[in-house]
Amino acid sequence: HWLAHIPQSRHIFGHIPYTPALNPILADLNYQHIFIIRDPRAAIASLLPFILDTGQMPARHFLEDDFKALSPMQRLNFVLEGGYAPKAGVEINRFADVYRSMLAWQDDSGCLFIRFEDLVGEQGGGSAEKQKDTMERIASHLEIPFDKDIASKLKKIYDRSSRTFRNGKIDGWKHSLDATLLDRLLAYCVPLCEEAGYEV
Repeated sequence: HWLAHIPQSRHIFGHIPYTPALNPILADLNYQHIFIIRDPRAAIASLLPFILDTGQMPARHFLEDDFKALSPMQRLNFVLEGGYAPKAGVEINRFADVYRSMLAWQDDSGCLFIRFEDLVGEQGGGSAEKQKDTMERIASHLEIPFDKDIASKLKKIYDRSSRTFRNGKIDGWKHSLDATLLDRLLAYCVPLCEEAGYEV
């Protein structure tokens, strides 16, 4: 009901775990589904400071109060292993389970599955060629021509003014945590990186 009332040519941002029930609903409503995955190490390294400071977002993170009472290692372990957050009053799933629930979209024929790292271009430490190729795939999926107007906007994808922007650099996670936290993160993420096709 809610999806049916979104105007034509509009988009919705969201984090949706894989469910086979969604694809036929989107198809019936003529939606185009695009999923952007990110290196799990980068996703975690970005999430940790975001929980404590949401920047330009309109609200605080629901885990902020719980995180303030934890050490850096306890925060990382909580994100990785999950558990009960007493101040928020919620149970948090293990990161691996959440990530795999997103990764499953790559096998859905109705979803265009792309990588964050292929979108950021040279400004984000990637390549202009991969960025252009990825945008051409997006345009094709949306059934619109990849024209000069779209091509002229490629450099705007890497946008430091975006309210969720922090670093945006490929492999920036390598420099955002101390050595002990980094070792813990790397050991945890090996199977996830292998499943998602990221180099270990």
